[in-house]
Order: sequence, then structure tokens, then C-alpha cells
Amino acid sequence: MEETEKRNKIQKVADILRDEISDIHLKHGQRISSATDIARRLNVSTPTVHAAEKILVREGLLYRIQGSGTYIRKDGHSKRLSIGLLESDVIGPVAESMHQAIKLQISNTLTSLRSWGYTVQLFPYQELLDEKSALEKLKFLDGVLISRNYVDPYTLELLKKTRKPFVIFRQLTEYNFPVPQVCIDLLPGMRLTLKHVRKSEIQNPVIFCEPHSWNVAYLWKQALMEQGVSGENIQIVELDSLSLANECYRYVRVYCRKMQNTMIFTAQDGIAANLISALTLEDMHPGRDYRLVSCENRESQGFRFAPEPLISSVYAPVEKVTSEAVKLLRYLIDYPTDCIHVVRIPAELEIRRSMLNRELL
Repeated sequence: MEETEKRNKIQKVADILRDEISDIHLKHGQRISSATDIARRLNVSTPTVHAAEKILVREGLLYRIQGSGTYIRKDGHSKRLSIGLLESDVIGPVAESMHQAIKLQISNTLTSLRSWGYTVQLFPYQELLDEKSALEKLKFLDGVLISRNYVDPYTLELLKKTRKPFVIFRQLTEYNFPVPQVCIDLLPGMRLTLKHVRKSEIQNPVIFCEPHSWNVAYLWKQALMEQGVSGENIQIVELDSLSLANECYRYVRVYCRKMQNTMIFTAQDGIAANLISALTLEDMHPGRDYRLVSCENRESQGFRFAPEPLISSVYAPVEKVTSEAVKLLRYLIDYPTDCIHVVRIPAELEIRRSMLNRELL
């Protein structure tokens, strides 16, 4: 938590300085105040200001002269990159608030990119279906960011044909084929989760996933086995994405009593929300009758199925994933290479009511 607060404070200072730099009265080459003065003015530490300035230097908004100070770099004196942001619509039945959360993620990414001085073009995923048209549109870009949890082989081949740098950034684990990507290393967050779990709760654990999130379920299994749980006692239930709610209700009606006083693991928040709704109909409530933890933390992005955020989640902040994706793409634009770069962000744990003990409710 302390690390998260520190990172948020640095980002807040960077945002304030970025807004100040955009002031039309400030000119290229103008020296900014010392880190000590900025720290005093914003009521933060000097190291926090230094860390924020490093972000703006990487973004091309500031530059440093050894022994002299830090200076403003304005448009026209630095290359303004044109970046394509590839997005996709949500497939299958999904709660409207979940749909809005995913849209909010794209919106936040767009806002961040533009605030960093990039020209951004948004491409719906389906626009790539016409190869000739897609290649014509993409050839004017410096690079492409892909905000998707799944990218099909056709799209990857198309992106390679453009010979433009591209980076996939996602809220789940790494692809098992070689592409430049920013992903989340879920295991650190899963191991942290199990430190809060009693042995009796994971004697016969059940992990729920969809076909495309099987790798997340496997990581839950790996983390559980590290805690001494026998692989034979771990059940993985794969649910059909197109009938997710019905499959959750059907499973709960049959096995709800076996789920009592246990820890439930899910690969995604959509599964967690449907399981909690189904269990509530059986008069079983999170924290009181069972505990549950998911992955993604969509509730931090606006997804709601309860009056207040409820689902405990293993995740990495969207802002962090986006920032690392932009840094990697900028590097690949500046330094073209045939090497495959993969950035793994260690996951954190957000504890909410679904994981609290009944004693704490």
C-alpha cells in the first residue's frame, strides 16, 4: 500500500508540472524552479519531485543540463509522435457497468497519451478486417498500442506487415507467443493473497475461469500448490463466456453447500460478480459464508454490481500498465530492434469485503 501511495503521489506531481508546462506563456528553453522549491510549494518531498521530473523528461516535455538545471521543451523542438490506439468492443453478454469500465480504460489511455504530447488516432478493432484499407491507415503512424486481452494471429500478421513498432498492453498475463508486450505478473499478488488465507479454506479449492483466461487459473493453481495444496484437490471450472451468468447460477445451485467456509478463486471480475449474485440467492454472503478473490480490479475503473466496491482483486493499476506500454513503444520507435521486449508488472492485492473474515465484518 505504501508503494502504491508513493507512486500515486509522484504521478500527481507529474500531472501538476505537465499542466504548468502547457501554459502558453512558458517558452522552450525556460528553466523551471529547483526541485527544492517545487517540493516546498507542493508540500511533497524533494525525491518525489525528482521522480516526477524523470517522467516528464522521458515524455520529452523537459530536458536536463548537467550542473545547470531542468528546462522546458516545447512542441517544434521535439518530435511529436503519432500513435494508433487499437481497441475492441466487448463480446458476449456483459453487465453495462463492466462495459463502461472497459470503455473508461480506453478513455483514460487516450487522455494520458494526449496529455503527454502525442497525437493519437483511435482504431476500432474491426477496422483492421480490410487488410488493404488497414495498411493504408496505419502507414502514417509512428507506432501502435493495442489495448486488448486477446489478439488473433491475423491481426499480428497485419501489424508485422506495417513494419511499425507495436506494443500490446493488457490486464491479464503474458501471451505465450513472442510479441512486444506489457502484462501483469499475477503470481506476486496471488502469493500475497494466500498469506491472508487459512489452511482450512483451501483444502479443496475451486478456481473459475473462461476459455481465454485458463492461464490465470493455472497460475492460481501454481500459487496454491506452492502452499502445499495437492494438485489433485484443486478443481478448475471452465465457464462458457456466452452463457456466463447461467453457468454460474447452475453451478451454485448444485454445489453451494460445498462452497461454504471456503476460499473461491476466479480469473476475472465478471465471473466473480456472477458467482456472488448466485450465492446471494442461496442466502450465502461474502465474508460471512465464504471468501472470494478475483483478478482485474474492474471496480476501481467504475464497474459496479453492488452499492460499493466489493470484490477483492489481484491487479496492477491501469495507469501503470499504460505508462509502461507508452515507454516501451517510445523506446522501440527510437531504437528499432528485432528483439522481443516483455515488461512484467508485479501484481498488487486490493482487499475488499469479499475477502474479509466474518469477525471483521
